[in-house]
Amino acid sequence: MLRYNNWLRQQPSGSITQTLIGVNVGVYLLQWFSPQLDLLSRFALQPQTIAEQNEWWRLITSAFLHAGLTHIAFNMFALWQIGSALEKMVGPSRYLTLYLVSALGGSIASYSLSYAFGYSVGASGAIFGLLTAYIIVGSSMRLNVSSAVMWLVINVAISFTGNIDKWAHFGGGAVGALLAWLFVERRRRGAKFDSVYYAVVTAIGGLLVLAFMLRTQALMS
Repeated sequence: MLRYNNWLRQQPSGSITQTLIGVNVGVYLLQWFSPQLDLLSRFALQPQTIAEQNEWWRLITSAFLHAGLTHIAFNMFALWQIGSALEKMVGPSRYLTLYLVSALGGSIASYSLSYAFGYSVGASGAIFGLLTAYIIVGSSMRLNVSSAVMWLVINVAISFTGNIDKWAHFGGGAVGALLAWLFVERRRRGAKFDSVYYAVVTAIGGLLVLAFMLRTQALMS
């Protein structure tokens, strides 16, 4: 793990964002140019299937699938705009953690609160997490984050329209905000904050697991 963290820190600025965009675009191309792989039905977030078949990995794989060209274009533009800046602010290790845990938080929120037989895909939960993290970290650095706040408000409003998974957005945003607060406080207060930091991280993990278990039990009953 130490070697892996050192490797991350040595990567050029913005390299993790570029890699994430590359992975998302690569998966999208596979979706549409290799339809025989049937990626949407095999890896999308579908609560009833996750519960009945124990296909828990869909909670992560769904965050790398997209429903169409407009969907992925908007998400990748947002990822480039927010992610490139945030990666420089928090460093590659914390940035990748924010992305993946926000994606998982958004997926578990969707799994817990969405229609049991619906399908959900997209990086929006992760991107909402990056956006709320950018606002919190940027504010702590006394940056002007007003445009990011406006962007967040607009996207929260959009979340209530059309065929959009608002729970993935809100879950990812909440997890990203909480993790960003932990990063900021740990940087500001140092070792004195370690006990709180690890307690909250453990609580986040426990709550995500508990939410998953409760929803699975409800779907199987």
